[in-house]
Amino acid sequence: MATILVEYPKNDILKCHIHTLHHIDLYQDYLYGKVSTIEYEATDSLEDLLGKSYSNWAAEELLKVGVVSVYHFLEKCIVSFLYDQFKKQNIDIPHKGRKSLVVWVKTTLEHIFSPIEDEKVWTNLNELRIVANTIKHANSGKYKELSALHIEYFQMIESDCFDDIQEYENRFFIGIDNFRRLAKSTASFWEHLPHEVIYTR
Repeated sequence: MATILVEYPKNDILKCHIHTLHHIDLYQDYLYGKVSTIEYEATDSLEDLLGKSYSNWAAEELLKVGVVSVYHFLEKCIVSFLYDQFKKQNIDIPHKGRKSLVVWVKTTLEHIFSPIEDEKVWTNLNELRIVANTIKHANSGKYKELSALHIEYFQMIESDCFDDIQEYENRFFIGIDNFRRLAKSTASFWEHLPHEVIYTR
């Protein structure tokens, strides 16, 4: 089994981990922290009637953008990192086929490198992937897939039966707790990725 190698001082795993933490902090603490506490100043009677719901809506929309951004940042980093490892160590690139990115990375690490033992990291990364793709593609098929796996993202009542995309969108809700949990899994991925640092001059 191959070992993931990074050179000193160019520790790509550490760099990806730190950039991921900055990325999460941007959405979770800096932007969300500001948007969710804004006292909305109404300019007409309708906005005055809506009141705090404007700020809540803006904060939720920000979390949706953040989910997609955090997942795509992970996607870009891990693909680039693994392909660099394949090239440096002269390893044949495993065929991705129809696997999702998360499954491809997991099976690649298990068959070529040392795997991450924490199954919860993989579960949350796959959930993050599904949520991000649901937001990005925004079609009823993606919403149905997500609701079948994670109904907690939809504020539903017993009589609800969603038939079209607008009904799904009106009940779809991420919330800061889910964002924190999913975003944390991307940082945990880099934190727990086993590797060996090669010191070179």
